[in-house]
Amino acid sequence: MGSWVEGVWEWNLRWRCMLFVWEQDLVVELLVILHGRSLLEGAVSWSYKLSSHGVYWVRFTYDSLKFSHLLTQAWKSWAPSKSKVFSWQLLLGRIPTKANLLMCGVIIDPASYACVLCGVSTKLANHLFVLCGVASKVWYMIHRWLGWDWVYSRNLVGLFWGIFGVTSER
Repeated sequence: MGSWVEGVWEWNLRWRCMLFVWEQDLVVELLVILHGRSLLEGAVSWSYKLSSHGVYWVRFTYDSLKFSHLLTQAWKSWAPSKSKVFSWQLLLGRIPTKANLLMCGVIIDPASYACVLCGVSTKLANHLFVLCGVASKVWYMIHRWLGWDWVYSRNLVGLFWGIFGVTSER
């Protein structure tokens, strides 16, 4: 990361893998920002703020990321395992949407971002499952078929809260 040379911090950034050309440009921008900035010399201590003891535990990180017990509700549901895994991946943004496929280099043409359901130029899971006109009509029909009250949600978390029939209030 760097080292102290005659009382001045010199940055020496190393990467695990070869950088793409566009990433090299970002590194140059980062080094311009870091130029002239240094760390404080002396003792350094770390403290994990989500823990009352200041100690890192995987459990604290998991609790901070689980969307107010939403992922727990998804795992405890009576849905088939495949549905649970898909729900978990959807809430964490890990399904292969066009945006994710573009980031991984599977899709090369950024012009192919159009939604497969409505044709709107977007690439996000939130649009595909909630905001898309076709998807919202499907959710409305499912709720009506089940006899549930339909409350339109503008995001995935709200949609899942509606499905599980829980509120964020305690």
